[in-house]
Amino acid sequence: MIVFFFLDHRAKYVASVKEKFGRLKDYNSRPGEWVSLEERYTKLFIVKKHHQVEDKEHELLSRGKRHMEIMRKPSSFEDSHVNVEHLFDTLSNGTKPRKVILQGTAGIGKTATVGKIMYDWSSGRLYQDRFDYVFHWSCRELNQRTEKISLTQLILQNWGRRKPEMGEILSCPDKVLFVVDGFDELKFPEDYDVSVSLFCDMDTPHSTAAAVVKSLLSSKSLAEACFLVTTRPSAVRMLETHLEADLWAEIMGFLEEDRKEFFKKFFKDEEKAALAYSHIQENDVVFTMCFVPLICWIVCTTLRHQLRNSNELIQNVNTTTEIFTSFVATLLQFHGCSQTSMQNVFHDLGSMAYDGVRNQKVLFDESTLRKCNLQVSKGPSTFLTQLLQGDIFVETIYSFVHLTVQELFAALFTFWNKEAAFELLREAFMEKKSHLYLTVRFLFGLSHDKSLKPLEKYCKTGKGISKDELLKWTKKAFLICQEQDDQSYLLLELLHCLFEIHDEEFVKSALEKVKEVVFPVPETNLGQNDQQVILHSLQHAKELNKLELANLKERYLIKLVPMLGKWKEIQ
Repeated sequence: MIVFFFLDHRAKYVASVKEKFGRLKDYNSRPGEWVSLEERYTKLFIVKKHHQVEDKEHELLSRGKRHMEIMRKPSSFEDSHVNVEHLFDTLSNGTKPRKVILQGTAGIGKTATVGKIMYDWSSGRLYQDRFDYVFHWSCRELNQRTEKISLTQLILQNWGRRKPEMGEILSCPDKVLFVVDGFDELKFPEDYDVSVSLFCDMDTPHSTAAAVVKSLLSSKSLAEACFLVTTRPSAVRMLETHLEADLWAEIMGFLEEDRKEFFKKFFKDEEKAALAYSHIQENDVVFTMCFVPLICWIVCTTLRHQLRNSNELIQNVNTTTEIFTSFVATLLQFHGCSQTSMQNVFHDLGSMAYDGVRNQKVLFDESTLRKCNLQVSKGPSTFLTQLLQGDIFVETIYSFVHLTVQELFAALFTFWNKEAAFELLREAFMEKKSHLYLTVRFLFGLSHDKSLKPLEKYCKTGKGISKDELLKWTKKAFLICQEQDDQSYLLLELLHCLFEIHDEEFVKSALEKVKEVVFPVPETNLGQNDQQVILHSLQHAKELNKLELANLKERYLIKLVPMLGKWKEIQ
């Protein structure tokens, strides 16, 4: 009888997991709109990692070079390819990994990957001999639970009134897998002490859900249990203080054949998928960025909207800013928001986004929305998603559909607010706050008429930062890079900004006093996107005497040929 009781509980749990993870929402889904996971999910390229990588929140825009190298050399020791079904296979030393870290940049597919793992396990296709139970926790959702909770309550939250005993679930702890998605979003309570274990009694509520999970990662109370933790690179060092991983892996994104597959699944029409894919292939930068699933989805969303209205694709997707402004404009048209109402909403959303970006805040409660004069019923819901927190008294928490969209709105706010724009530039470059870099790129991109045009009618006009003021600041920033050592990363960011503004006269003027451009090796790891951006800008550097680059691809070397006579020294 006890065995049947156990199996009944497990069967109900497995069924609930399959139902929950069998469908997903697109970023722009309306209420009740779902997409089948199996119809949309596309395989991602994962490599084993044996060391810590650089702590860069938005490295997704500079991964092209390494990504292409891995595609060509998948058998190298450091970057050996691994499928999710083999993450817990026996290692070369004969042991089975219990703690696996899966890292990746924003939008690279970490959440989609663990969702697929949960679905495949509950469907009987994955880890069947390895794990009897797999539990999934979203760190973003855990942060919203402020009440004290026990580990037992956290594990059993997916059951109804008739809950199994923890002894049944943990009778074989090595057959239990805890999936912790988004460790980088997990927040410590103010009084949290990492050195104190919360598991003297697993049934007693000790702290918040976030603290319980962090303590579980550090604790030896469930030493035989297994863990799969996803994180952005920015939280790698913090994670290492909690968990000694047996295996590191990194999601690199889509290989070229997987991008094609994503387009086919997205369009559900081979002819339109082929047309859209060939269109993107013609643009080096956008095509390179499409190894990032989020970017790939945004591009597909934008192109699908164009193909609905005609059989031709306009040639306007060139920069990151253009991709995202086109995406936002599509959302606005799709959801039928009026021009008048959205002008105020854009300003207020931008204000909230800017404050959030500066303070690295991605979640906003209703009181924050009220302070920003935002009413979800009047427009912001197009760009905000909702999370529910609490058991008895439910509170709604909001976030932008993705951090990158938040950064775009922050840039829109600074574009029309001169004081905020200079504040952003100072903090990003003078104080070297790297989490602001993408917002700065967007600020430059919005200064190009074509990038701003899709959103122009939704924006309030005002005395924002002018191109002349932006140019004056840019010249000063380049001068600082020339005069100081170890500024290659800032130099690269400035060149990305010039690419985003896409204004030949602006670029010429900004670079008129730049004498040398040096990216030392191995300090600077230049991706394909970086190389494209560098050469796009430097062809306008009339006074450049010295250029030092490494691992330049043949296609870019060819582009250098017409410029060789202009420069005295090239390495």
